[in-house]
Amino acid sequence: MRCWTRRTALRNTAATVGAVVGVGIATSADDRSRVSRQCTPRDACVPEWTSVVLLYARDALGAAIGETQVTISPPVPQGPHIPAREQYQTDWHGLAVLSLEPGVRYRVHVRCPGFHSLELADFSGQAGGLKVVHLRLEVDKAQLE
Repeated sequence: MRCWTRRTALRNTAATVGAVVGVGIATSADDRSRVSRQCTPRDACVPEWTSVVLLYARDALGAAIGETQVTISPPVPQGPHIPAREQYQTDWHGLAVLSLEPGVRYRVHVRCPGFHSLELADFSGQAGGLKVVHLRLEVDKAQLE
């Protein structure tokens, strides 16, 4: 398992006994993982180097649509040693969380069997911003026959 930070791009290696060995990572007296900050208003915590998009897929009645395929183009860089990501899928609540590079124009393609697909052209996020997008997918009656 490798962990890295965007600012330092240093890698940690998890030892087989579960201890984490780090090189040049800042630590505190309390070495347990914890919540460092919870924020209200909701976008107060988004770092300036990213843009967070919460994408909800719903049907005409407002029910969540899980397993909706979301494709991003161009692929989003994920960092050293991790391939760029272009495929996402909504969860049980119809939610897909995207972390996008600010200022980059993306094309977002949303599809789910039984529904009309949807494409968002020229989609972008603001540095340090949080965007909540609710999509209403309409039933494709031709696919039901």
